[in-house]
Amino acid sequence: MAFTNVTQMIEKERQTVAPQDFWRCAREKQIKDKCDDSLVFDNCLTENVLSISSNDQVSNKWNEGTDVDKIFKHDDNSMKDLEEDSENFASENISRDDLDATDYFDSEDEYWDSLRNKDIKEDLCPRCRFYHLPHSVKDFVYNSCHNQEAFDRSPAFTPPVQKFAKENNFEIHDVYGDENCLFRAVADQFMINGCPGHTEVSLCDTAIDRVRLDPSKYGIIESTFLPGEPWEEYIKKMDHTKQWGVNTILQALVDVFLLQISIFNFVHSDIRPSNITIKSTEKVVPKPFHIFLGLVGDFHTFSLRPMQWMSELPYKAQIFRLLVTCTNKNLDERRNIVDRKLALLSQGHISESQLAEHVQFVLHCISLEDRRKQGQPFEKTHFELIFKSYSGGDLELEESIEIRNRLVSNHSQFDPLSGIPLPYLSFVIKLIFPFKHFEGQYCRHHLLKSGEVLFHFLGSCAGQSSFNLHDISRTKKMFKLQLIRKRSKPRNRVVVIKRDKRAIYGKDSIRECPDHAHVIIDSTDSHPGYCKLRLPPSFSSDTEVNVSQTGANKYLKAFRITDGLRTQIEAVHLGKVECIGVPCYTFPFFQRWEESKVDHFPSREVITSIVKEGCTLIPKAHPKSICQDIEWQFNFSMGEHLLFKSLTVAQKHGFFVLKVLLDNMVHHVPFKTKHLKSVFLMACEKVPSGAWETNISGCVLYMLDSLLSCLKAKFLPNYFIPENNLIDCHRDEDINTLCVVVEYIRLFPASVIQFVAEKHGYTFGPNLIKNVLSKIHYFTDRHMQRAFNEMFGPLTIATAKIMAKLGFYDISFDILEELFEQSLLIPQTGLRQTSLSFFDLFISALMEMKQKASRVILAQTFDMKMGSNLSEMVLEKERGSLQTYLPWIIDNRISWIEVSNESNSDLSTIATSLYEFSKREYGRQNSVLAELSVTTAIKCIQDVLKEDIVEGEKTKTIGLGTDVEARKQMLKRKLISFYMHVYRISALDHLQHPLIEHMDEIEKLCREFPAMTGAVCSMFLLLGQEAKLQEYSQKFYHLYGTGKHNYVY
Repeated sequence: MAFTNVTQMIEKERQTVAPQDFWRCAREKQIKDKCDDSLVFDNCLTENVLSISSNDQVSNKWNEGTDVDKIFKHDDNSMKDLEEDSENFASENISRDDLDATDYFDSEDEYWDSLRNKDIKEDLCPRCRFYHLPHSVKDFVYNSCHNQEAFDRSPAFTPPVQKFAKENNFEIHDVYGDENCLFRAVADQFMINGCPGHTEVSLCDTAIDRVRLDPSKYGIIESTFLPGEPWEEYIKKMDHTKQWGVNTILQALVDVFLLQISIFNFVHSDIRPSNITIKSTEKVVPKPFHIFLGLVGDFHTFSLRPMQWMSELPYKAQIFRLLVTCTNKNLDERRNIVDRKLALLSQGHISESQLAEHVQFVLHCISLEDRRKQGQPFEKTHFELIFKSYSGGDLELEESIEIRNRLVSNHSQFDPLSGIPLPYLSFVIKLIFPFKHFEGQYCRHHLLKSGEVLFHFLGSCAGQSSFNLHDISRTKKMFKLQLIRKRSKPRNRVVVIKRDKRAIYGKDSIRECPDHAHVIIDSTDSHPGYCKLRLPPSFSSDTEVNVSQTGANKYLKAFRITDGLRTQIEAVHLGKVECIGVPCYTFPFFQRWEESKVDHFPSREVITSIVKEGCTLIPKAHPKSICQDIEWQFNFSMGEHLLFKSLTVAQKHGFFVLKVLLDNMVHHVPFKTKHLKSVFLMACEKVPSGAWETNISGCVLYMLDSLLSCLKAKFLPNYFIPENNLIDCHRDEDINTLCVVVEYIRLFPASVIQFVAEKHGYTFGPNLIKNVLSKIHYFTDRHMQRAFNEMFGPLTIATAKIMAKLGFYDISFDILEELFEQSLLIPQTGLRQTSLSFFDLFISALMEMKQKASRVILAQTFDMKMGSNLSEMVLEKERGSLQTYLPWIIDNRISWIEVSNESNSDLSTIATSLYEFSKREYGRQNSVLAELSVTTAIKCIQDVLKEDIVEGEKTKTIGLGTDVEARKQMLKRKLISFYMHVYRISALDHLQHPLIEHMDEIEKLCREFPAMTGAVCSMFLLLGQEAKLQEYSQKFYHLYGTGKHNYVY
């Protein structure tokens, strides 16, 4: 029985005559029932063909000549094959013990891996006597030593190119170095200028079509043809051999899209610039669309991104998008639309003059389109619009309440603003941003106690919203940036509750409560959400010092925080005491929820808990207050905690996705998590909780629309006090810039997801998005089963392979489980249908994995969750495993590793084998297996050393101690290499673990081998132990007499 290779399916269109071959495997079972036309459950990936909504922008006319039943019809022979496969299942070997190679998402993933330096240097640098971790060619290296090596190589990152890019404010973006690198580079330039959707294939076809129309214009003359050679064969030959050269192709693209291309050819140390522009006889030609390319040695093209491209992108994209909006209107109406959009965009941080050239280009294209419609002759008759919608039709100009509501109510539609089917966008979000890849800190309880002191946290830590996307890149740039931001902010902020005071409203009756003094909430002349705390007439001024007299009234000021209180909280709970707050239990909490009349969120139970806990008044004045020293703010951190704790996993997932999109696009503008939280909680009252599970993309877009509406209105209400405008102190310029950025995220969600994925090391993300969006015709034609077989299934398994390769086995399992759940909901066609069990699907996925570790550990995960014995089938052959030869229990994730017969009784040899295994997994960025194997190797050596100590005592009496001592020295030197590898693994994730657990042993070894001192300095730098770093820096100085060094890890 043969299984189709997933990578090939991703890169190559399959034959439509047998689209279900991918799922037709040995475990498929027949179900003789007829297909049920109705679905029981909603499905985020597929939908019953009868319930797909019509869209005015996309033609959904059903072509009876291409009936789905005919496409997916099974003949009798196919069913017989299934039966035969099922009979042979028991005898089939699925272990594939002899296969152990690296898994890749596609050929591009394999290409980039082939450029990586996998040779790990184990020795100290002879020049500076430090140990250098490999760095990226894209990073600036602070160390002065020139012996450092890069772990990645790239044709574009040569010293002349890097110097040119730095001097001219370019960012080098290299592309897959195949025969289509030129088109990939052009597609990247289009994308960063706001025109996504172009691929290397579409651009290649466009260029060939243009050359075909007028060969002589591009220097192709009849004499170049072979006798009797048809034009089509000539085109294919030229395309395959690239004989017409870069300039010919670029000139064709220039003529089609009205471009200006600046290309810089780097030949050794020489730079040869050239420009390719439109050749026109028109008197007035607007400035063309300008792109920048690099060329290395006439064989590899790459993209040169201007350094400011990200800040300009939201503006450019929205201008060029006007090319596919309102195309049914006349020329003057469309010009007015463009002018109004320019007026709105220019209110932000980019002026109208900076956008003028892009507007002129759009107006010129609109004019040419109008002339073409009118049948008027013009020079550029074969030009094409550089902006193309994914749906192929018009896009809505802007959002409306109707569009917003349909996003949630109908999850099987095209998003009319982005042109992307909601099921496709949900698929992309769930694969690139899995829930378990969001990480952060939060407090488990809304109210804490230390001795007799009650306190709670403030801000995101209290509300369980301070989560970020896991950075899985090798360079960890985003992780480092988050650390810098975290260090620039104060530690987790804490408010201590003043237990002997309570704030009440004047109309409330003061209950009999001798243990509490009451202060009265006075909102006179205060902004909503703020108040003053007036002391009652019975208050004695002798008992308080933090009191301010204003007229006949006395008001409470902030309490002084004692050193003892700070020490008590900060030493134990790792939080900084920011203030002392006054509890308030009489605030009219029910007012908001009774007015909304929403039952599903928040639940009555949660509302009761919030009302019971109340809120806290903290000494913080409104920025525009005239009473800065006596004003207090209502704080609802405890209420937020209870609300977020009540959210479903799908709702939290949606919030984290929104947060990561905004965090990565909003820069240098005062937008905080509290703004997003408020809009999110209000939206949760209107969006059913189940919609987040089945239609996460629609809910995310709904949220963005809601946020955008608030920003445009310049009023973003506080969730608990809707009259409180959270952005009333923001500058208009900042709010307008926020509007532009948020609207860009809303209109171009796939592009933003791609940018975020690239930043965080999800290198498969761009190709996954490209593959999904290139198959939109499946959705248009209602071929959802075919889409599942040829797109959703293969891409999901390819992603699961990558997650497993990186050591995220639980995420890989979850991805496959989600795929199975979606497969159950596909509407079947024809008289018969087949059904896969999760076991069947899981095995078919394992068969696609080349890495033995992935197959074994995923099988172990399956067994643990399902109570099966799949791992025994994966490890079917009887071979010696690591656990068999070690006297202690080791982790199951490495216990299966095969040990050769020659080394099964020698712990030293086993340790060497494990070290090599660890280095290989380190090269794959699998820190889980790399750590487990090298720490086991260390224990093996330590056990051998203990045995040698005993053996040494015995041999001293007979004069054989010299050999034992030499063996001990050899083992200790081997141990040094192992510890250096532990250091590498910790540095890979920028974590103290596992290095910190071995530092005592490393220091002891350093005393015996002083040459390690420089390496130990670097280790303590990574661990952040300043005192130890200084100690070993001094030792290094005394050993080598050198001056101050820059340490790099």
